[in-house]
Amino acid sequence: MTESSPGERERLQALIAEHHGNLSEIAKGMGIKRQVLTRRLVRHELLEDAARARAVAGISGPRTELDRGSADAVGEKATLLDLLAKARGYRTAAKQAGLSESTMIRKMRRLGIDSDAVNAHREKLKAG
Repeated sequence: MTESSPGERERLQALIAEHHGNLSEIAKGMGIKRQVLTRRLVRHELLEDAARARAVAGISGPRTELDRGSADAVGEKATLLDLLAKARGYRTAAKQAGLSESTMIRKMRRLGIDSDAVNAHREKLKAG
């Protein structure tokens, strides 16, 4: 992984706001591939910010499952639990959310989500 240039995070935040989270437009403006941009956003933990900006602007995108979440930990935990319960595995849930597996694992640890919590949530969803 390459080092970030000074101010890269702030520049990315400004571009997210300017382009309403449209990753293709941001990448085009920066003269880089969309995949490179995505890696930079992940590095700076800004990928969800881009998803929220798209949701606010009414732009659909690959991270629509996370768009339904809240910025606070409770909403994020509920969103991830829903994804994990429906996907039946963190790898599939990560893919559906547009996250790397390692990012999904980090979020699960931070939010205290383990297999018991996912199974309990799955049962809760089944019960209606």
